[in-house]
Amino acid sequence: FIHEVLLVYCIQFLRMDDLDLDPSLELELEIDKRANLLSLNPKDFLAVPEDEETATWVYELMRHFICQFNDLVVKLKKTCKCDKMEANGTEFLCACHQPPKECDAMSYMMHGLHFAESAITSESNFQSRYSIEENKMRTIVSSQCRRLYRIFGHAYFSHRDIFDNYEETTKAHERFCAFALTFDLVAKEYLFINN
Repeated sequence: FIHEVLLVYCIQFLRMDDLDLDPSLELELEIDKRANLLSLNPKDFLAVPEDEETATWVYELMRHFICQFNDLVVKLKKTCKCDKMEANGTEFLCACHQPPKECDAMSYMMHGLHFAESAITSESNFQSRYSIEENKMRTIVSSQCRRLYRIFGHAYFSHRDIFDNYEETTKAHERFCAFALTFDLVAKEYLFINN
Protein backbone atom coordinates (compact mmCIF):
# COMPACT_ATOMS: atom_id res chain seq x y z
CA PHE A 1 0.00 0.00 0.00
CA ILE A 2 2.75 2.47 0.93
CA HIS A 3 4.53 1.62 -2.32
CA GLU A 4 1.41 2.55 -4.31
CA VAL A 5 0.98 5.82 -2.39
CA LEU A 6 4.59 6.76 -3.05
CA LEU A 7 4.20 5.89 -6.72
CA VAL A 8 1.11 8.07 -7.03
CA TYR A 9 2.93 10.86 -5.21
CA CYS A 10 5.89 10.60 -7.60
CA ILE A 11 3.66 10.60 -10.64
CA GLN A 12 2.15 13.89 -9.51
CA PHE A 13 5.58 15.50 -9.82
CA LEU A 14 6.85 13.69 -12.89
CA ARG A 15 5.42 13.50 -16.34
CA MET A 16 3.77 10.10 -16.93
CA ASP A 17 5.82 9.79 -20.14
CA ASP A 18 9.03 9.77 -18.10
CA LEU A 19 8.02 6.63 -16.22
CA ASP A 20 8.10 3.12 -17.56
CA LEU A 21 4.96 1.84 -15.83
CA ASP A 22 3.23 -1.47 -16.17
CA PRO A 23 0.36 -0.72 -18.61
CA SER A 24 -2.24 -2.15 -16.24
CA LEU A 25 -0.95 0.10 -13.47
CA GLU A 26 -1.30 3.09 -15.77
CA LEU A 27 -4.94 2.14 -16.31
CA GLU A 28 -5.50 1.67 -12.57
CA LEU A 29 -4.06 5.10 -11.90
CA GLU A 30 -6.23 6.64 -14.62
CA ILE A 31 -9.35 5.03 -13.14
CA ASP A 32 -8.40 6.16 -9.62
CA LYS A 33 -7.81 9.68 -10.87
CA ARG A 34 -11.21 9.75 -12.55
CA ALA A 35 -12.92 8.12 -9.55
CA ASN A 36 -11.68 10.89 -7.29
CA LEU A 37 -13.31 13.51 -9.51
CA LEU A 38 -16.87 13.24 -8.23
CA SER A 39 -18.00 16.01 -10.56
CA LEU A 40 -16.96 13.89 -13.57
CA ASN A 41 -20.06 12.63 -15.35
CA PRO A 42 -20.40 8.87 -15.94
CA LYS A 43 -19.78 9.18 -19.68
CA ASP A 44 -16.42 10.87 -19.12
CA PHE A 45 -15.57 8.51 -16.26
CA LEU A 46 -16.09 5.51 -18.55
CA ALA A 47 -14.53 6.94 -21.73
CA VAL A 48 -11.97 4.50 -23.11
CA PRO A 49 -8.53 6.13 -23.10
CA GLU A 50 -6.93 6.80 -26.44
CA ASP A 51 -4.96 3.83 -27.82
CA GLU A 52 -6.55 1.44 -25.32
CA GLU A 53 -8.46 -1.73 -26.13
CA THR A 54 -12.06 -1.58 -24.94
CA ALA A 55 -11.92 -5.11 -23.49
CA THR A 56 -8.87 -4.25 -21.38
CA TRP A 57 -10.49 -1.03 -20.18
CA VAL A 58 -13.71 -2.84 -19.20
CA TYR A 59 -11.67 -5.49 -17.38
CA GLU A 60 -9.77 -2.83 -15.40
CA LEU A 61 -12.99 -0.95 -14.62
CA MET A 62 -14.49 -4.18 -13.28
CA ARG A 63 -11.48 -4.61 -10.98
CA HIS A 64 -12.11 -1.06 -9.74
CA PHE A 65 -15.80 -1.72 -9.10
CA ILE A 66 -15.03 -4.92 -7.19
CA CYS A 67 -12.88 -2.79 -4.87
CA GLN A 68 -15.76 -0.36 -4.47
CA PHE A 69 -18.16 -3.19 -3.63
CA ASN A 70 -15.63 -4.38 -1.04
CA ASP A 71 -15.60 -0.90 0.52
CA LEU A 72 -19.40 -0.82 0.65
CA VAL A 73 -19.56 -4.26 2.29
CA VAL A 74 -17.08 -3.11 4.94
CA LYS A 75 -19.40 -0.19 5.70
CA LEU A 76 -22.38 -2.57 5.93
CA LYS A 77 -20.60 -5.11 8.13
CA LYS A 78 -21.38 -3.47 11.48
CA THR A 79 -25.04 -2.86 10.64
CA CYS A 80 -26.20 -5.70 8.40
CA LYS A 81 -27.53 -8.61 10.44
CA CYS A 82 -30.09 -9.63 7.82
CA ASP A 83 -30.97 -13.33 7.75
CA LYS A 84 -31.53 -13.33 3.98
CA MET A 85 -30.07 -11.59 0.97
CA GLU A 86 -33.03 -9.57 -0.22
CA ALA A 87 -33.61 -6.51 -2.32
CA ASN A 88 -36.93 -4.97 -3.29
CA GLY A 89 -38.85 -8.02 -2.05
CA THR A 90 -36.75 -10.53 -3.98
CA GLU A 91 -34.63 -13.10 -2.15
CA PHE A 92 -31.39 -14.20 -3.80
CA LEU A 93 -29.85 -17.62 -3.38
CA CYS A 94 -26.08 -17.84 -3.14
CA ALA A 95 -24.69 -19.43 -6.30
CA CYS A 96 -21.36 -20.08 -4.60
CA HIS A 97 -22.91 -23.27 -3.24
CA GLN A 98 -23.92 -26.27 -5.30
CA PRO A 99 -26.84 -26.33 -5.46
CA PRO A 100 -27.44 -22.62 -4.74
CA LYS A 101 -28.77 -22.04 -1.25
CA GLU A 102 -29.97 -19.37 1.13
CA CYS A 103 -27.26 -17.39 2.97
CA ASP A 104 -27.50 -14.51 5.38
CA ALA A 105 -26.90 -11.22 3.59
CA MET A 106 -23.35 -10.64 4.82
CA SER A 107 -22.24 -14.16 3.87
CA TYR A 108 -23.90 -13.78 0.47
CA MET A 109 -22.01 -10.53 -0.15
CA MET A 110 -18.70 -11.98 1.00
CA HIS A 111 -19.16 -15.13 -1.08
CA GLY A 112 -20.11 -13.07 -4.13
CA LEU A 113 -17.11 -10.77 -3.78
CA HIS A 114 -14.74 -13.68 -3.31
CA PHE A 115 -16.21 -15.42 -6.36
CA ALA A 116 -15.95 -12.24 -8.47
CA GLU A 117 -12.36 -11.56 -7.38
CA SER A 118 -11.42 -15.16 -8.15
CA ALA A 119 -13.05 -15.07 -11.59
CA ILE A 120 -11.45 -11.75 -12.55
CA THR A 121 -7.95 -12.59 -11.29
CA SER A 122 -7.87 -16.21 -12.45
CA GLU A 123 -5.05 -16.93 -14.88
CA SER A 124 -7.20 -19.60 -16.48
CA ASN A 125 -9.71 -16.87 -17.39
CA PHE A 126 -7.26 -14.07 -18.14
CA GLN A 127 -3.66 -15.04 -18.88
CA SER A 128 -2.61 -11.41 -19.08
CA ARG A 129 -4.00 -8.04 -18.03
CA TYR A 130 -2.48 -6.53 -21.21
CA SER A 131 -4.40 -8.58 -23.71
CA ILE A 132 -7.98 -9.43 -22.77
CA GLU A 133 -10.10 -11.68 -24.96
CA GLU A 134 -13.34 -9.78 -25.64
CA ASN A 135 -15.81 -12.69 -25.56
CA LYS A 136 -14.39 -14.28 -22.41
CA MET A 137 -14.23 -10.91 -20.66
CA ARG A 138 -17.81 -10.12 -21.59
CA THR A 139 -19.13 -13.46 -20.34
CA ILE A 140 -17.31 -13.31 -17.01
CA VAL A 141 -17.77 -9.60 -16.31
CA SER A 142 -21.44 -9.67 -17.26
CA SER A 143 -22.15 -12.56 -14.90
CA GLN A 144 -20.31 -10.85 -12.04
CA CYS A 145 -22.05 -7.51 -12.68
CA ARG A 146 -25.49 -9.05 -12.22
CA ARG A 147 -24.49 -10.77 -8.99
CA LEU A 148 -22.59 -7.85 -7.47
CA TYR A 149 -25.33 -5.37 -8.28
CA ARG A 150 -27.46 -7.17 -5.70
CA ILE A 151 -25.15 -5.71 -3.04
CA PHE A 152 -26.26 -2.23 -4.10
CA GLY A 153 -29.86 -3.45 -4.06
CA HIS A 154 -29.62 -4.87 -0.57
CA ALA A 155 -27.88 -1.74 0.74
CA TYR A 156 -30.47 0.51 -0.91
CA PHE A 157 -33.57 -1.31 0.32
CA SER A 158 -32.31 -2.50 3.72
CA HIS A 159 -29.62 0.00 4.77
CA ARG A 160 -30.56 3.15 2.92
CA ASP A 161 -28.55 5.56 5.07
CA ILE A 162 -25.32 3.65 4.37
CA PHE A 163 -26.16 3.39 0.67
CA ASP A 164 -26.93 7.12 0.39
CA ASN A 165 -23.77 8.13 2.23
CA TYR A 166 -21.60 5.81 0.14
CA GLU A 167 -23.18 7.01 -3.10
CA GLU A 168 -22.72 10.64 -2.12
CA THR A 169 -19.00 10.13 -1.49
CA THR A 170 -18.20 7.79 -4.41
CA LYS A 171 -20.91 7.91 -7.12
CA ALA A 172 -20.29 4.15 -7.27
CA HIS A 173 -23.89 3.15 -8.05
CA GLU A 174 -24.40 5.80 -10.72
CA ARG A 175 -21.10 4.94 -12.38
CA PHE A 176 -21.60 1.18 -12.09
CA CYS A 177 -25.02 1.39 -13.76
CA ALA A 178 -23.55 3.51 -16.55
CA PHE A 179 -20.71 0.98 -16.88
CA ALA A 180 -23.10 -1.97 -17.15
CA LEU A 181 -25.31 -0.23 -19.72
CA THR A 182 -22.61 1.55 -21.74
CA PHE A 183 -20.66 -1.65 -22.34
CA ASP A 184 -23.85 -3.75 -22.70
CA LEU A 185 -22.99 -6.02 -19.77
CA VAL A 186 -26.35 -6.10 -18.01
CA ALA A 187 -29.90 -5.53 -19.25
CA LYS A 188 -31.53 -2.45 -17.71
CA GLU A 189 -34.22 -4.47 -15.89
CA TYR A 190 -31.51 -6.08 -13.72
CA LEU A 191 -30.51 -2.63 -12.46
CA PHE A 192 -33.58 -2.33 -10.28
CA ILE A 193 -32.79 0.71 -8.11
CA ASN A 194 -34.70 3.75 -9.43
CA ASN A 195 -35.59 1.69 -12.49
